[in-house]
Amino acid sequence: SQFYLKATELRTRRQLDQELPRQADQVTETAKRAGLSLEKTRQTLPVQLEKQGLERDKQALELQRLEQKYEELTADRAMMAVASPAEGYVYYGKVARGRWPGVEAVANQLQEGGKLVPHNVFMTVVALRPLHVRADVPEKDLHRLAHGVPGHAVPTGYPDRKLPVTIDEISPFPIAPGTFDGTLRVTLDEQSKPLVPGMACKLTLVAYEKPDALAVPAAAVFDNATDGQRNVVYVKNAEGKPEERKVVVGQKADQKWEIVEGLSAGEEIFLKKPDSP
Repeated sequence: SQFYLKATELRTRRQLDQELPRQADQVTETAKRAGLSLEKTRQTLPVQLEKQGLERDKQALELQRLEQKYEELTADRAMMAVASPAEGYVYYGKVARGRWPGVEAVANQLQEGGKLVPHNVFMTVVALRPLHVRADVPEKDLHRLAHGVPGHAVPTGYPDRKLPVTIDEISPFPIAPGTFDGTLRVTLDEQSKPLVPGMACKLTLVAYEKPDALAVPAAAVFDNATDGQRNVVYVKNAEGKPEERKVVVGQKADQKWEIVEGLSAGEEIFLKKPDSP
């Protein structure tokens, strides 16, 4: 009992002399810190409240601006529902003489997130009928071709088809050096449904046709020493010798020339100019 009493006295003295004063200091320090925090809160809280109020007002104005922007975009979207001015099919890009160059670039722009260039044609409404053919006309053939010249077109995708065509117009000015633009009307039937704008074809035109034309090889027509024109042929006479004769040349095609006057069918001509005597 004396031992336990002594131990109790020691513990009590330690609590009174050490632990309780330490705890008292801790409580005092905690209370002091709490007081400082309270004072700080009392000083900063009005400022924080004012700042949060300003932020709230700012967000309210931003919300009002976004709502107004949303209304404007909604109205713009309603205006973008444009009705087609004509019936037909939509082709990407702008047509250029029956072709649609730059289609891949336009297709990329029309995807989600793509951007269209202002004042740039990004699609074209094309009617399938009537169908025309656009052709490059070489300058050297202008004298043979005119309005109404007939021919036929063979589509590249359907080589067993022959479509009648007629020249409608040839541009008076070149579209490139030595090249003019030609427009031809196409006569279609019920079997021509698969043909659509943008397809290619091969054209054959009958610029001049004369079944009874008298044609000679171009190499058999020589220069005239008198006027410098190429209008002389050498005909085999009754003695089998060459006889110079002046002729009138008509149409020229490849290596054959038409003789309009000065030569009759059945007469023989020389392909080489006779040597001078």
